[in-house]
Amino acid sequence: MEGIDKALAPFFELIFLAYPDPLFVVSVEGGDYHYRAVNDAYLRHAGLSLEEVLSRRVVDVLPPAARPYLLGKFAEALKAKRSIVYEVSAPEGRTFEAVISPIVTPEGDCPYLLGSLMDITPRKRAEAELEFARFHDGVTGLPNRFSLRQRLAEALIHAESLDQSVMLLVLDLDRFKPLNETLGHPMADRLLCQVAVRLQAALPLGGTVARLDGDEFGVLAFGDAQDAEALAQRLQEVFSLPFMVDGHEVYLTASIGVGRFPADAQNPDALMRCAGVALDRAKQERNAYCLYHLGLSEDTTDRLVLGHKLRHALERHELTVHYQPQVCLESGRIFGAEALIRWHHPQLGMISPAKFIPLAEECGLIVPITEWVMRAACLQQRCWAQEGLGDVRMSVNLSGRHFKRQNLAELVKRVLAETSIPPTCLDLELTESILMDNVEASAEVMQELSRIGILFSVDDFGTGYSSLSYLQRFPLHTLKVDQSFVRGITSGEDGAPITSAIIAMAHSLGMKVIAEGVETRAQLDFLRERRCDGYQGYYFSRPVPAEEFGALLRAAHKV
Repeated sequence: MEGIDKALAPFFELIFLAYPDPLFVVSVEGGDYHYRAVNDAYLRHAGLSLEEVLSRRVVDVLPPAARPYLLGKFAEALKAKRSIVYEVSAPEGRTFEAVISPIVTPEGDCPYLLGSLMDITPRKRAEAELEFARFHDGVTGLPNRFSLRQRLAEALIHAESLDQSVMLLVLDLDRFKPLNETLGHPMADRLLCQVAVRLQAALPLGGTVARLDGDEFGVLAFGDAQDAEALAQRLQEVFSLPFMVDGHEVYLTASIGVGRFPADAQNPDALMRCAGVALDRAKQERNAYCLYHLGLSEDTTDRLVLGHKLRHALERHELTVHYQPQVCLESGRIFGAEALIRWHHPQLGMISPAKFIPLAEECGLIVPITEWVMRAACLQQRCWAQEGLGDVRMSVNLSGRHFKRQNLAELVKRVLAETSIPPTCLDLELTESILMDNVEASAEVMQELSRIGILFSVDDFGTGYSSLSYLQRFPLHTLKVDQSFVRGITSGEDGAPITSAIIAMAHSLGMKVIAEGVETRAQLDFLRERRCDGYQGYYFSRPVPAEEFGALLRAAHKV
């Protein structure tokens, strides 16, 4: 500790003894910096002896190309009189997170800077792998569904500004499932890779081909109806010759649905729906293509009637809430419940949430319905707590419409006051797309609610297209791994590495992880080995009515 004020030397010695990563102290002398102390980890990092370091100025040790940047960080910390965090690159592709902290005297002087380096290479590598995996298909290397949607959105903006047309073709391999079962997954994957190569070769200039799911591909290109028909025919010609897989000739055909902008739809999601509807019609004939037209859509009258019935569902007590247990992987105890709405119509019977939730979004009914679900779930939580069954954490899904209204925080606080449950027992679930729709407004509302104890989870994590750096701007407690990745853990697809990366990344950011859709013991064992925090899925229980969920709690508590 040569050259360090005697009053500060014990302080630095204590830090140096406790800190395992590279650590150094430099003195500030008229705009120049001199090493005063370094620990053994820093010497190993620099590849120098203690005498070599202490006999040099900092500027002499720093790599020439990095000197302006790193010395600028030193000056920034001194000027701000606070810690500065930044990243530095080292040989062999390693990345370190550096922290420079000024030591400020009572008089306001900064005679020393304390610096630390932490190797974050594994985290950066996991982040890069996760980022690639989220935007690309693990089998073919093609862009995935979410990447295609992002490119489609950009293409529509570009086309609108230039008064151009865009075509989206969705292609499905005919009878691929039995072929997959016959060949086995490895051979089927190699076949899909060959399909991907041929589709890319048939693309027009500037086009994109993506693997959407299973044996379904998407093709994005610019062009009008005539171009779309010509491209559909060209894509079908791709399958005129057999594919060779491990010495076997395999013949395939494909059905293709086509949607066009602006003729059929004006936004990415609507265009993908139009192409999907056209594909459904093409698949009825097989080895055919179909251009979307209005007559292919679901009957508008039926949707209007269902929307009218949904408006009366609340007042007629046709809606109920089922609860799916969330289970701690370490203890096996139920710690939470996801509240899921169900609709039983007296004439139509049970109506799938996949059918009426999008309708509720379109009709503007999702906000009052979600408010009802939140209140019902909180009241149920209070009942279980009063029965001595513990403070079950209630998870309630929010719609993007809640963040477009100005009273979300007021709504949540009002429900808490009316139901008298602790704020920490309410977990609000959002998707990545909701968070990214209006970052500043979302973060502000979430911070307000987080301060009173409300928890926030990101649902279906990994299926959106937001960056991890953006996620750190929100007060998030939990990431929920989407069930599509959990299913892929044991199916030979890319679910295992993606799930592992999500768990590692979440833990590095101080968040908990819940895996959704767990259905097998093998999936559960995989998640336990990766130290996933919790899970939900049919392996433990499907969503059940309140009385059945209460029975599960009583059994666990032996009440």
